[in-house]
Amino acid sequence: MRILKITIILFFITYNINSQNSFRAYYNVEVIDSTKFKVPEKYLGTKHEVLLIKRKKETLKTISLSKKIDFILDFDNMKSIFYLPKQLDIKKGYISIIKRIGRFKGTYFTNQEGVLWEKNSFGQDFLVTLPANKWNITNLSKKCGKYLCYKATLINEIETSRGLKKRHITAWFSSEIPFSFGPKEFSGLPGLIMQLQEGNMQYQLKEIVKVDNSKIGQTKIGRKINLYEFNLLSKKMYKSLKLKNPD
Repeated sequence: MRILKITIILFFITYNINSQNSFRAYYNVEVIDSTKFKVPEKYLGTKHEVLLIKRKKETLKTISLSKKIDFILDFDNMKSIFYLPKQLDIKKGYISIIKRIGRFKGTYFTNQEGVLWEKNSFGQDFLVTLPANKWNITNLSKKCGKYLCYKATLINEIETSRGLKKRHITAWFSSEIPFSFGPKEFSGLPGLIMQLQEGNMQYQLKEIVKVDNSKIGQTKIGRKINLYEFNLLSKKMYKSLKLKNPD
């Protein structure tokens, strides 16, 4: 496993839990198993093979580029925001693929009341309230750099156009960094998430730095809706689009 580069060490040890210090964590996203990008045998020798090979090359190049892209978690003792800042040196098309690889859509704001998912869908801005994560914390441990981490697992059921789909999440968190935040909507553990695996992709903590006057809060104004209502709306809109474009 790669050695974790942490630039913030001493002030975590002396951290006053009542202070208003703010921090910034940088995460990479990477694909653990790229075999899913192989062209299936049934398409070999067909007109689809060329298109699939082109897509495979673009995806593999994007996976390589993703190591240079940082997802950011800004946080203090009470709240956090997880987002992908503008990366001017990366082509727009590759950014969209990286978002797909990381299963990343919108911005995630977390506070003591829960998680708010800020996203744009169907030409509208939404503020989607997400349910609390129900973690299973295990006794399994490992070192992430110099920090002792423990394994936690989670199974979410998400609504898709094809019905319910189970999503398996594995997180490694360290109580030595006493903040209950992590990538995307994944929070609520007794320590910062250092590594998060979702399917065949993984968010890996690279670095943490202390920042001054970080603005941590909602970034958009949109229609407030809960996840159940948003899933119903998504299914309705998907069916509507299928009727308009049956092919």
